[in-house]
Amino acid sequence: MLDAKTVQQFCGQWTKVGARSDSMDKFCELFGVPKWLRQATRLMTGMQISIADDNTLVVKQVCKLGWVPAVETFPLDGSCSKPQKRRDMRSGKQTGQLLEAAEGSMTVRVCWAGSLPGSAVDTLQLQESPEGILLVVFHKAQVEGRGTAEFREVFKASTAGS
Repeated sequence: MLDAKTVQQFCGQWTKVGARSDSMDKFCELFGVPKWLRQATRLMTGMQISIADDNTLVVKQVCKLGWVPAVETFPLDGSCSKPQKRRDMRSGKQTGQLLEAAEGSMTVRVCWAGSLPGSAVDTLQLQESPEGILLVVFHKAQVEGRGTAEFREVFKASTAGS
């Protein structure tokens, strides 16, 4: 099992800093996301990270559109998760795995089969900045027969109610 205290440093409410984050357009193109749904990606405003009672890491994307499914879970023991909704919103399921967690860095992987099979690796890093601690997430995905794409998101710690 990965050390829960190490994972705990990432827990909390994070607000996306759009001006410091990369465009998701190439990522969306890789997945063949329709233009209308690409607009929804621009409405992603943050992330909530927590550890559930069943010793799983829970990563929830916060979106202004409540119907966008965006919760992924990763067992702290490094095993694959139970099948969950795909992050690209296609039919079918994906599994997730917490690969590593070290001081200031954590890596997760999701894999899916079916339509446009592939995988994605997200590396989360805590970085000090003049405005406080930032969470920088590097996303890299591979879709069989279509190639790879990557982008970076930057988040700042949120206070309750903001």
